[in-house]
Amino acid sequence: MANLRFTKKNEEEFQNNIIKARILTEKFHESLKPLVENLAKINQAFQESSKYVNNIMKPLTDFSEKLKELVNLARESAPENIKKLADYGWYLPFSSSILQAHDWANYISEDKSLVWVEQQIINLIDRHQHELIEELFSNFPERKGLIESALKAHHYKDYNLSIPVFLSQSDGICKKITGYAMFSGSYEENGEKHLPNTRKWANQQSIDSLYVGFLEPLKTKLGFNKYENSKDNYIGFTRHSVLHGESLEYGTEVNSYKAMCLLFYIGYLVNYLVNE
Repeated sequence: MANLRFTKKNEEEFQNNIIKARILTEKFHESLKPLVENLAKINQAFQESSKYVNNIMKPLTDFSEKLKELVNLARESAPENIKKLADYGWYLPFSSSILQAHDWANYISEDKSLVWVEQQIINLIDRHQHELIEELFSNFPERKGLIESALKAHHYKDYNLSIPVFLSQSDGICKKITGYAMFSGSYEENGEKHLPNTRKWANQQSIDSLYVGFLEPLKTKLGFNKYENSKDNYIGFTRHSVLHGESLEYGTEVNSYKAMCLLFYIGYLVNYLVNE
């Protein structure tokens, strides 16, 4: 084996290499400084962003909780709200309108403007009228001609003609779905309370609890089937008074929308709820 000797030259080379390594290490550390500083800035920015996110999330969480409470409240009060609106002649044809029913019914209960509520419902019907009509024709094609005539009369503001057809077609469709005419009724065993026959059918239906409130108008004597001159008739006319020629002043735009709404309610919504 050759003799290994650590000469002065070797020592100098070793020292030089150490110095070079130290210089390279220092340069490497220097090159890391911006990265470390940036990481510190990123961390600081992240901390600040977290504060902003928390500040944003808290009101969103609070809003979500309040919305959940409102939905639960609207769901619990849906039967009464839907009955309240139907009592004024507005049979809502949309299962998605529980929150709106809650607001509108409260608006009426607080003696605010009924005209405003009616305009909101009319706007809703106008926005969705095309799809409602298409569903109605699809569900009951044999009635298309009659309903088209009524819609045409409504369009041309001939409400004296549109309303009777809307009401009679609602009656016929209701009988096809439930087995009972829309406004036929009978007295309870004690003979004190007159209730619609559709109540028997509605009580037998098994549908999601979220939507069961929409069958309430079929269980109670409301709006269109109250006595015309009774103090709690908020419509001013009834199905009976129109179809039997007793009422002569029913032909208004609002009343035509109410009758149209009833047709959409029974022909679209009720039909949908019991067949899905």
